[in-house]
Formats: sequence, C-alpha cells, structure tokens
Amino acid sequence: MSNFAFLPSEFRDIQASATQAEGHIWGDPRAACFHARFTLEAIVHWLYRHDRDLQPPDDNNLGALLERGNAPRMDDDDRKILS
Repeated sequence: MSNFAFLPSEFRDIQASATQAEGHIWGDPRAACFHARFTLEAIVHWLYRHDRDLQPPDDNNLGALLERGNAPRMDDDDRKILS
C-alpha cells in the first residue's frame, strides 16, 4: 500500500506521481528523485492556481516559485497553532 493512498480523487495525478517516486526508492533512486521533483512541481503549481493570495513570479520554474517573497511561510502564529 502506498503512503499516498489517502489523497482524495482531486489529487489523482499527484498521487500517481508520488506513488511512482515511492516505488522507485530502492530499485532506481534517480527515477525516484525525478518523480519526487515532478510531484513537488505539481503541488506548487496547484497552490498557485488555487490560492488567490499567491502571485506567481514572471519565471515559472520551481526555484522561482519557491523563492518568491509571497510564497507560503510558517510564521510564529502558525507554530503556536501546531504546538
């Protein structure tokens, strides 16, 4: 069973690529890294499409999307909630 089976059907593509990454961990780590990166890109692009507070940068690559000044960050209030 996959660690990503809990994802709802809305995230079927993300679940599929995460499961592929998971399946390659021991047999082909390089392929696992590729699929993990692809999964991360899909998640970040989904966030930018669905969170109106996030303004995408001019450059659409993963590094720019993660480095963006308005990218989601955990602040002290968030940490208190999680404690």
